[in-house]
Amino acid sequence: SVSTEAVLQQNPEVIIGSETNTAMWKQFPAMLAVKRGNLRTIDGNLLARSGPRMIEGVQRLCEVLDQARRLPPP
Repeated sequence: SVSTEAVLQQNPEVIIGSETNTAMWKQFPAMLAVKRGNLRTIDGNLLARSGPRMIEGVQRLCEVLDQARRLPPP
């Protein structure tokens, strides 16, 4: 578990989580991930449970990060 303060201090360019988790970050408009619209969601079941669906989760994670990389530098 990572504290809100630790995330704010690191000022990430992308935040990936569930819809509930990513929505809470909108209250910090100065954070890079919020400014850039990089609050992304992935179904947690695809990454948290071992099995064949994990392949789909990793593929989705790569797609999300590729989309973020295509944005112009901050």
